[in-house]
Amino acid sequence: MPGWTADDLLKNRQVNVFMDIRSVMEMSRPVISDYFGFVQSNLRENGLFACINRYTKSVITHSNKSEINRIAEYPFDKYWTPLYSFPSEPQPHTHPLLAKRERVKPKYLFEELLRP
Repeated sequence: MPGWTADDLLKNRQVNVFMDIRSVMEMSRPVISDYFGFVQSNLRENGLFACINRYTKSVITHSNKSEINRIAEYPFDKYWTPLYSFPSEPQPHTHPLLAKRERVKPKYLFEELLRP
């Protein structure tokens, strides 16, 4: 669903799964921040987030500036456990990630897994 419709469609209800396939890498940094805030606020405890994006992607912002999006810099908070996190074999520039939302901070954080 487009990010601008999420609040209207969900109306602060929690969901079990969010999936993002190759769209975060196309967003500007403020939109990425809002998007992750929405996912992290509306995903149930033990809910899943599938995030399949490039390690890096150059994007042009609305103000015609160039930015580099890096999956390692996505604003995941500290309440995620990776269930699957490996470079894609057929597309090594892409990282499929399946993460579980936790109630408490897990012992081991997965930030390093997102670096190419």
